Amino acid sequence: MAGKITNIEKLQDVILKDGRTDDIVIPVMGLTKAGKSTFINRLLSDTTLNTRVEVGVRLVSCTASVYPVVVSEVPLKCRQLREILQGRRIILVDTPGFDDTYTGNGRILIRLSQWLEKSYRRGKLIGGIIYIHNISNDSFPHSALKNLDIFTKLCGEKAMNLVRLVTTKWERLDTVRQGEDRLSELQESFWKPLIEDGALTHQVRPENGPHFHYPPPTLSSTDSITFEDPWGIITNILTFTDERDRKIQIQDELVSQRRFLIETEAGQSVGSSLNNTLKELKKEKRRGQESAAICPAEDLYKHRDNIKRLTEQIDLLQPTLSQRTMRLVKKLGF
Repeated sequence: MAGKITNIEKLQDVILKDGRTDDIVIPVMGLTKAGKSTFINRLLSDTTLNTRVEVGVRLVSCTASVYPVVVSEVPLKCRQLREILQGRRIILVDTPGFDDTYTGNGRILIRLSQWLEKSYRRGKLIGGIIYIHNISNDSFPHSALKNLDIFTKLCGEKAMNLVRLVTTKWERLDTVRQGEDRLSELQESFWKPLIEDGALTHQVRPENGPHFHYPPPTLSSTDSITFEDPWGIITNILTFTDERDRKIQIQDELVSQRRFLIETEAGQSVGSSLNNTLKELKKEKRRGQESAAICPAEDLYKHRDNIKRLTEQIDLLQPTLSQRTMRLVKKLGF
């Protein structure tokens, strides 16, 4: 795993250092297993590019790091998009969800914020942000709420007009109506603040599969659900790109406002969540120690390991001594 991450980090550096200032960055975010990598691969499959993103079939995440993909070719069918781009490249950024099995929210935020900060400093502006949601999920668990909260604070209210809330995996439902009901609930509750601030919703055209129970994907507008090709969604995102403020909140906080990561809204959200979880784990560990006669030793070891991992993540979010010193020097005017 360490070697794989190193290779990805090398790829990130190459794209950032050798990229063009007019590259258009589109992060693809969402929960683990929502279909982020699949969405990117469906775009790439319509090109002659050999790049593909790993897609997992297990319950654990395959995307453990920020994985940028350069799209230098647009299908001939996307005439409008080709006119918009005028030869510019798209950088699709596959990201781990803030519910990753092994990585942890602290490390994920650090990796994502570092890439977004570096890309912004090198002149690469955000063309849009895609938030993928698996419509076949019949609930909206705490992890999904936390993921959405962090996403909202990464983007900020002013950048919500860059956001596209994209539902996937409609082919796993029994009926379109089932998906309509779930989408209505999302739009009227969980997604309502984002939509009010300018975010738009899209539905990815289902892929044919063994559980495909739909009428043809070209549904009429009276059906209330219109499925779109992934390239159609990209075209919609980029139609008004040059007329928007093309940075998101965390980039402004880190670069323009010169905040430390823990001082950003997303950093505070993740830090607060980690600290609360750490307190609960310490309580559980104390209860286990007090009833050691009935608490298995392996449970105590597990609590200890989890506490260690959380403490490491909390520490990583804090600014280093050199960062603190540099801020002090600039403040004093040396």
